[in-house]
Amino acid sequence: MDLTRDGRFGTISQNHFQPANSAAGRHPAAVAICDPDPDLCRDVQEWLHGEDIQTQIFPSVSSVHLDDEAAGCLLLGLGSFQQDGLELIRVMRTEERLTPVIGLAARHDLAVAVRAMKLGAVDVLEKPIAKQLLFDAVWNALRLHRQAQHQRRLRNAVRARIDGLTGRERQVLDLIITGHSSRNIADKLRLSVKTVDNHRASMMAKMQARRVADLIRIVCEHPSLFAESLHTASSLDRSVARIREPSAVRSISAGRSVADLCAVPFPVN
Repeated sequence: MDLTRDGRFGTISQNHFQPANSAAGRHPAAVAICDPDPDLCRDVQEWLHGEDIQTQIFPSVSSVHLDDEAAGCLLLGLGSFQQDGLELIRVMRTEERLTPVIGLAARHDLAVAVRAMKLGAVDVLEKPIAKQLLFDAVWNALRLHRQAQHQRRLRNAVRARIDGLTGRERQVLDLIITGHSSRNIADKLRLSVKTVDNHRASMMAKMQARRVADLIRIVCEHPSLFAESLHTASSLDRSVARIREPSAVRSISAGRSVADLCAVPFPVN
């Protein structure tokens, strides 16, 4: 059953979630709890409240409404006859949701637990749940959520910088990150080198990059934003190699991925 098609999770990204009986203006809940066992939900809620973690219980998978900024973690019951839980995890992964999911499964539901992990759950806890294991898993999930929020903010900031470029500045950016010099760019765009250098300086200022190394690092950290420019990894390899110290260049073997290259620290001027 496709839950995105029938609309059961269609509003998941539009709803904030507040603690039960919360007054207007209170902070959103940090942990959502959804399991068919109401006693388990109440026990988990009580434990988390003891750690000053706000919660909200959802009685069914179809009633779950999350907000990426507010919901730091989802505790989700899994079972052999509860395919909706697995489908929700799949939907959240497809929509690139930030809220980490921790599955709750009985020992005999090992196959379901494995599927949940493959679909994107960050952890699966065995029922009956051990309190300390729950705390460890939840705090880890909340940490992952904060990191994901930070990365999304960085990505949005870089996207805004790219959107602020003129058409010509974007052309210069694309050619620089694929390894072209100002002379090559001038020839390709039929411009003078001085004009290219002016566009280059303006582009670098807007991208908040002091040097090409800074620009390449931005590309390595957010490659999907530059997908149209990065036709092959080798073109970026050449650009990276040009700006590294000779010893670092010699240490890079042919065929290494963009991610591997960017893992090597850039020289500091």
